[in-house]
Amino acid sequence: MIRRLNYTGRTRIEESCVTIAIEAQEDAPPNFSATLDFSGMELPPTAQVIVEAYRGRAAQRFPWGTVEEPRSPSDTSLVSIPDNPLFRVKVLAPDNSGKLLALAKRIRPLQEERSGSLIWLKEEDLGQEVWRLDFTDANPTLLVNSAVPGIRAAVLNNDGAFQSLVIPEVVRAVLVQALIIDDAEPGDAEGQWGEFLGFVRGFYSSFPPSPSDEEEEDARDNAKLQWINGAVEAFTETRFHARTAYERAHG
Repeated sequence: MIRRLNYTGRTRIEESCVTIAIEAQEDAPPNFSATLDFSGMELPPTAQVIVEAYRGRAAQRFPWGTVEEPRSPSDTSLVSIPDNPLFRVKVLAPDNSGKLLALAKRIRPLQEERSGSLIWLKEEDLGQEVWRLDFTDANPTLLVNSAVPGIRAAVLNNDGAFQSLVIPEVVRAVLVQALIIDDAEPGDAEGQWGEFLGFVRGFYSSFPPSPSDEEEEDARDNAKLQWINGAVEAFTETRFHARTAYERAHG
């Protein structure tokens, strides 16, 4: 059973309430600006606001005033993460306890270059692993082992044996990341996962029950996991016939 840790009934800050733009600097790290809108959210006016830039395990934190008065610090240079950062916005209790009251995750900055593909492909040295799915960048990235001859062509050029084993599990892993870890909903049309979930709804239109009571978090996650299994099954029935591809490759 998958559980999200440190669940305290915190408020989800919608991505529409956060606008972040990165500005390139000549011979210096880029800096950024953030516009935050907490109107309509029941948060203490003096609660502290933090904006974090991150990439993988690296993070850079910026104090951003309070809920009633968001205020940019004098220096927003992305010294630690100059390339392709994502952003988080955190609202912390005003009593300096560090309690997290509200959160926005995986915010893309404006004007970020994006591929037209829902999942990016990249070659890296993965040791003895053949492939790995990475969520460090804005889009999910399928990493394939650069030490394996012809591995990129196997992904792109209809190698049935490789694709039949990998592609359904990539779809499953992205849905787990989106719905369980990042707490999106299958019907979401906006935000980080809106485009991918829209793609899935094109072949799987049923929806799981979504209990709103905090005490039913496990039931909600289990319902989402069942929906994910149904979506992957529908994917292999309508969009990518994995078993057929495997059998043809080994025929």
